Amino acid sequence: MQLLKEAELARIAKAVPVQMIEDARLFLQITEMETLGFEYVIFHNDSEKKCICLFQPGPLLEGLPGIIHGSALGTVIDTTFFMMAYYSARAVFTGTMTITFKSPGILSSVVRLEAKVTGTEGRKVILSCEAQSSDRTIIFAEASAIFFRMR
Repeated sequence: MQLLKEAELARIAKAVPVQMIEDARLFLQITEMETLGFEYVIFHNDSEKKCICLFQPGPLLEGLPGIIHGSALGTVIDTTFFMMAYYSARAVFTGTMTITFKSPGILSSVVRLEAKVTGTEGRKVILSCEAQSSDRTIIFAEASAIFFRMR
């Protein structure tokens, strides 16, 4: 699945120079082997004004034994925010992000993230996100962010 078209990457690259657009990644890849690190997919639903991310963290993202490291979950939250901000308002820069962790997430389980735009102010796009278990019974984290549109 191609999430950003080449023209969209070129537009971003004007504000943030990228030496080789073809090699640019929107997400860190720490290993060539699947299922060890970040495994995720993001769906943008324009009619419902939200992004849903399904994330299955591998063993390289372990914090405490068997638990997802908070920074790994934070990275996926930021990536989900980016997709929501970009596709809804063409905002591409994280200004601030606040995460409140509620419960530990289990490695190799599926985490469901849902991000929404909650408001706009000039160049600012204000977002919220909730990370929860796939059955939506456990909240792992709640987050808010402000992204900025390019000038």
